[in-house]
This record gives sequence, C-alpha cells and structure tokens, in this order.
Amino acid sequence: GGRGSSLGLAFGGRMAVGRDDLRLLSFAPDGSISETTLGDYPAGHVLGPDGNLWYTTEFTDAVVRRTPQGDETLFAVDPGSGPRPIVADRDGNLWFNEEDEHRLGRLTPQGQLTEFAMGGAAEGAGLAAVGDGSLWFARPISQQVSRMTTAGVVTDFPVPWESPYPCAPASAPDGSVLFVDASALLPPLPQILRATPAGAITSVAVLPDSPRCTL
Repeated sequence: GGRGSSLGLAFGGRMAVGRDDLRLLSFAPDGSISETTLGDYPAGHVLGPDGNLWYTTEFTDAVVRRTPQGDETLFAVDPGSGPRPIVADRDGNLWFNEEDEHRLGRLTPQGQLTEFAMGGAAEGAGLAAVGDGSLWFARPISQQVSRMTTAGVVTDFPVPWESPYPCAPASAPDGSVLFVDASALLPPLPQILRATPAGAITSVAVLPDSPRCTL
C-alpha cells in the first residue's frame, strides 16, 4: 500500500484520502470504502462546485480535473512550482498553493490560470478559502498567518505568543479560519488557534499531542 498524501471531499460528498500509489480511497458514512485510480500522484484534492474532482500533482507541476466518468484534463503550471493544497472558492474557481515558488494560483473551471505572489516573508503553507472570498495560509517560519484577497492583496497577522508554529489552515462555518499551532516548546501548546476575518487570533483548544503538520 501507499501513504496518504491528501485529505478532502470527493465524489458523492465522501471524505477521501489521496495516496502516493495513485489511489483515492473514499469513505462512506456506513464505513464502506471505494477506490479510484488517478492518473498521477495527488498532492492535494478538492471536490469542485462543478461536480468534478480537482487535484494537484506536486512532482509533475499540474492541476488535474477528473470527471465522475473518469476523464482527466491536465492544466500545467510552471515547472518547479510544487502545487500542493487546493481549494474551491465561492465563485467556482480553484486556488492552489505553489509552495516552492511562494505563489497562489487561481484556475477557472475553463482553465485560465492567474498567479499571485505571497509577498512578505515569502514562505507559505496550507490553504483555506473563506466565505467572504479571501484565501488564508500559514507562515510557520515567520510565525504568522496571512490573508489574501482575490485581487492578490496580502495582509500578515503575527501569532501573539512565543514560539508558535502555525500550519494546516481550515475554514470554519462562522467565517473564521482555524490553524494548528504545532509548536510544543511551551505550555499549553500544541493547540488550535482561530483567526477572525479582521486578523484577531486566539487559542480555542489544546491538543493532547504534537500533530504532524505537512500542509
């Protein structure tokens, strides 16, 4: 078997794990598992508003659209850009983090690509799309979380305590963004932190152990 490489929704609204052996494993509420063989290694995946599965290929630098019938269309991005996490915004566009080039890419369902520099401290990890249209990512090395508008304007928000390591952003139903603080240097870390649309950051939960943050 292979190792898990991505986590997200797939066809039928099922939670699915993409694996480095090109398989996508989907889990039904009753516990049954279905398997789909993809055309490339999935670094990140998302079920798009168009009903298609979209996934990034980190090593071949592309975004792939897969229909429910199994047809795949590849959209190439710059070589060496390393696209990984991918999300869908409220307008039906696909956004992905080109982590090796410090950019966010926006791909329309028709395949038009626009890229936006992250600016600031450059490094950025993970990606979350919020209901107001903004995109959020983490800057673990510079100990910040960042918001980008759909026009590419970036605002950085420092995490207001000592030695944080923010990562793995996820949108919350109330319009805020949740991050994992994977640092275990000081109590009560590691923890879950919450950032409001205005950038106010608070701790909302303490984790029992240090998580493995890869996105």
